[in-house]
Amino acid sequence: MAKMPKSWTIVTPFSRLLALALFIILPFLAFLWGANYQANLDHSFVYQAELQSLSCTRK
Repeated sequence: MAKMPKSWTIVTPFSRLLALALFIILPFLAFLWGANYQANLDHSFVYQAELQSLSCTRK
């Protein structure tokens, strides 16, 4: 296995700041995406239930 250049493994102030920012921002983005996804699922289930209740009353 070839060794990586030392410049790829040095921890710099920028890499620390980037890691900290990602550590803080990514969980919030995942939460917002999950909340939006769940809201879309809930909306589609309500819509399907309305369609079923309408189809049952037409008979």
